[in-house]
Amino acid sequence: MVSEKMYVRCPADYESLTDPRIFVCGQVIKKDDFKKTVKIRINDPFKYMRFFEDLPQGTIELPESMVDHCSMFIGSIVLVKGKKCKILSSQLAKNGFYFYFVQDLNNRKVFRITERDIIASFNNGKIDPATQLMKYEFQNPCWYLGRTVVSRCLNTLENSMYGFKELAGSKIYLLPHQLNTIMRCLQEEPCRYMLADEVGMGKTIEAISIFKIFIQNRSGIDTLIVVPEMLKAQWKKELLLKFNISLGMGKYDNSVSLKTIDEITFEDTEKKWGFVIVDEIHRYIFDDRQYEILHDISCQAQNILLLSATPVQQRKEEYLDLLRLLLPKKYDNYSIE
Repeated sequence: MVSEKMYVRCPADYESLTDPRIFVCGQVIKKDDFKKTVKIRINDPFKYMRFFEDLPQGTIELPESMVDHCSMFIGSIVLVKGKKCKILSSQLAKNGFYFYFVQDLNNRKVFRITERDIIASFNNGKIDPATQLMKYEFQNPCWYLGRTVVSRCLNTLENSMYGFKELAGSKIYLLPHQLNTIMRCLQEEPCRYMLADEVGMGKTIEAISIFKIFIQNRSGIDTLIVVPEMLKAQWKKELLLKFNISLGMGKYDNSVSLKTIDEITFEDTEKKWGFVIVDEIHRYIFDDRQYEILHDISCQAQNILLLSATPVQQRKEEYLDLLRLLLPKKYDNYSIE
């Protein structure tokens, strides 16, 4: 039995109103004893509804038998006379209404109020687990709403950043500066950039993330990763454990080779690589032989990422040498006067 001003849980599953799995919380504003229906106002004081466009909004009318009196979740935020308050505890009174102890979030005062005077969001509505079990509901509705928020957010990110879904399964946590770098590098083709973040800023994660997104819808891409000997094991581990990228031939005929500068062969310098990553690039600009090897590879590569925490230490000639590795067609004939 429900009464006006009570909060009730309402079915909101358009696929099946008789056996719903989706619910919203609303406040009864009118009861029709003749029709045995109730009119319910769906409140959205904190503008959460923008994440749930398919849920009912405004005022709805339902058979009384389809709604259940519900309480508020402890810790949830509600409005009382226009002020944000936090639900601390609840108790069912003899008249059938719930009353609550709430705390004003502004002045921290605690006071008692009934559900008649509360404006609660549609995603509230705690129901007795026994009621759920009797209706064969084996999950709490609030869990569904939580999962929906995550799902919608992932869709938003996927649409705003090309390829984000590909990284969602990787065991990484991207910081804002890393996201910005990844997005920047993927905006242009070919992808030829230098990642020059300071030590500890996650250049390896950035580079592999860029590469993984790059190859997700491509086939036949041969990739060469050049790293110092002491970092080879670390790169192999991060590729496999964090990004599930194995060395050798992978799916869609994409291949990955991980080598030190001394392991590079003449055939490697002549091969048209689809993607090249060179870590610690500053190590090679003072060795003519090593520099020439990387220059030959860059000339043949379609896309290249150069990584260094200290790209230029002393002379402007070093900067030009790096530019020649990054964009050889543009800077090979450039000279410093």
